Amino acid sequence: MSQFQNSIHTPVNYSDIIKFIMEEGQAVSSRYGETREVLDQRIMFESGELMQRKGWNTKLALLEAFQVVGGYFDAEQIKKLAPKARHELFTYEMSYGPRLGDQPQQVVDLLERDWQSRQAVIYIGSQADGMTNAQPCTTSIQFLLRDSNYNHGKGHTDPMSWNLRELHCFVSMRSWDAYLGLPNDIMVFALIQQVIARMLRVTSGRLHVRAGSLHHYVKNTFEPRTGPNRFLVHPYLKFSEWKTTQEWARRMAEYVTNGINIDDHIVFMGDNS
Repeated sequence: MSQFQNSIHTPVNYSDIIKFIMEEGQAVSSRYGETREVLDQRIMFESGELMQRKGWNTKLALLEAFQVVGGYFDAEQIKKLAPKARHELFTYEMSYGPRLGDQPQQVVDLLERDWQSRQAVIYIGSQADGMTNAQPCTTSIQFLLRDSNYNHGKGHTDPMSWNLRELHCFVSMRSWDAYLGLPNDIMVFALIQQVIARMLRVTSGRLHVRAGSLHHYVKNTFEPRTGPNRFLVHPYLKFSEWKTTQEWARRMAEYVTNGINIDDHIVFMGDNS
């Protein structure tokens, strides 16, 4: 279950996150309207955990995730799948796919050489973005490979015990919209985490997201929705290198866009009701 920084041992749901922001947040104006904002917040999710709300387009979020892993941005796919979506929110400048480059492969290569490294970081933002609206909301994604019993003070010293290790993901964000951004973003981050974990032949650990500004636009009325509470890349799938993983993601994006079933690739499970 997801957990708040300020109550790290207490599971929370999506409604709790929005309620916390609205009750504890400060009024802050932005170019898109009035918000309530809380600073320096960290939310911890199980990898693939979903946050459901009314009006959220699961297939659109999945398409965005596949485009990111595929390393590209295609506005026409988005328009075809979701013609009524707010297309101004989906632009090349805001997309992360082209920014990844071969960094995920570098992460895998590094962790295969030195599995305890703290240097496995993907940089999304760059100095070239400047202090402009071209800055992506996400600045970096770090991966830490640790024993599955790491949080319990135990460890496996056998260097061949790869199947006993978990790949944890730590995302840094300068700005995070809890209504429009959060549901899509955690799906994107989790898909990246899960395919890299498969390349390393380990399991996916938790997803930690830290935001300098976690906010909710007052004009957006939040209503929770029941539905699957987690997704996973199908257990039978194996990935050996980033190039072929990108090819798979591009194919999946085409399938989602054209309404082709992908149950053999992505599994949705549970219910948040």
